[in-house]
Amino acid sequence: MRKKSRTRTSAPIAAKPARTASSPPRILQGKAGRARLPCPSAPQPSSPAWWPASFCCGPTRRSTAEAAVNSPQAAIAVKSALEEAARNGDAEAQFRLGRAALLDTTRGKEGAAEAVAWLRQAATGGHTGAMLQLGKLYRSGVGMPQNYEYAGKWIRSAAEAGDSDAMVELGRLYRGGLGVGADPVQAYVWFNRAAAAMNIDGARERDGIALKLSPEELKSAQAASLAAEEEHAIVLPKKVAQD
Repeated sequence: MRKKSRTRTSAPIAAKPARTASSPPRILQGKAGRARLPCPSAPQPSSPAWWPASFCCGPTRRSTAEAAVNSPQAAIAVKSALEEAARNGDAEAQFRLGRAALLDTTRGKEGAAEAVAWLRQAATGGHTGAMLQLGKLYRSGVGMPQNYEYAGKWIRSAAEAGDSDAMVELGRLYRGGLGVGADPVQAYVWFNRAAAAMNIDGARERDGIALKLSPEELKSAQAASLAAEEEHAIVLPKKVAQD
């Protein structure tokens, strides 16, 4: 006896609604089905005019070099906008131009001189990343004459401004006695402060130098660390009385 074949009917597929400018951000699916949002550092209305999409983070991140390869015209436009912003006193633009010139090894001494000039302007304008980079250059003596005193000056400025990476570097200067007097207690203090700022290198360096301190030195270093943190603690606003 033959079985009767059954005909399956599928429900009509609804058309996808068109997305508009006011539509909510689309949730993308990453690996293993995990949801990921669009890149939060993509150009926003409040971003500087020169902020390029190539600085985006996450899976869609592309370096400036990659952007230059894929679109030379876009790279030229970005650099032109950066240079204009830097000439107008934008410390972040000055820092990015300095770092880009530093990484371009094809230009040799000329590129290094340009990098130092931009970094010095940014550092003078208060950019802690530029201060730290300038201090590292003076310490290494690559691209400019080596000078431990200047290295200590710029790295300390960045550390005292709250840059945790600079705190680690200043601790290393104290540990080695470069540009500053060798002082393992002060090295511990700066490593400890960097670790308090969630810097993993700071925690690793702190625990390493702690083994070389006497119990009295360790106690003194920890007390000094705590005092410094309390001095620079963020003051929270008082609770506003409810009506």
